[in-house]
Amino acid sequence: MLTHRSYQETKNSSRLTIKIDGEHFPLKKFQSALSNFHIVLSEVDKETSLDGSKSVEWSVTNIKQGSLIITAEASLISDEINPQRRDEIISIFKDGMQIIEKRPEQPFGFSPRALRSVKQLSELIDPKDFAEITFRSGNWAVSLNEKISINIDGLTKDTYTYYDSIEGQLLSINISRGIKIGIRDNVNKNIVRCYFPEELLSEAKNSLGEKVLVFGLIKQYWHGHKISIRVQKIKIIPKPTKFFSLSDITKVMKGEDD
Repeated sequence: MLTHRSYQETKNSSRLTIKIDGEHFPLKKFQSALSNFHIVLSEVDKETSLDGSKSVEWSVTNIKQGSLIITAEASLISDEINPQRRDEIISIFKDGMQIIEKRPEQPFGFSPRALRSVKQLSELIDPKDFAEITFRSGNWAVSLNEKISINIDGLTKDTYTYYDSIEGQLLSINISRGIKIGIRDNVNKNIVRCYFPEELLSEAKNSLGEKVLVFGLIKQYWHGHKISIRVQKIKIIPKPTKFFSLSDITKVMKGEDD
């Protein structure tokens, strides 16, 4: 399982609660809150899964009156997935929210779409209705505020482009408008959207799942990760056919290799 750092010893609940305090709850804003809440969790899941696809399904397990309190719980979509994956996703979410709360930095696991949804959630806050929105899991909690929105703006507002290459695994990723191809950057471990010209599209599809090197025009946030690459060249990186031990290398140097 892909991890940014080890989460094997964490003891977090696989449940995450969003609490909304206010005078009343307009249906349109409630629908927006629920939709963006789901988008953030789903994006973090796909962005950090091994193959870029979702590993859990989110369902509402509890709704409380008074303040609007909704608890979501992750269920594994396959018995082959490590049960700790549920806690891992929430741990990544919690770490990411703490980063965004402090500074304009793109956290591990937070795609551009996830960042937009966090910003849209923070923009729902209004003393007249949604006075406060808080995420909770176990003893951890963070309340959305204007600074989070400002930090995301500072992160995503300005971009620049340059020619370079990216090395990583080529993936087929599901988005709201269909299937796209992305590459998981070996450096930052985030998924970078790939745009292939027609003459390279067949080669790209045949390279899915392979470790590749792609060259082209990269678009990147000033203070964050690479967003996309318009690919001009693609090359499959050959898999090593033999791993040499120190004794093997010594034999080769002495001319004793078979």
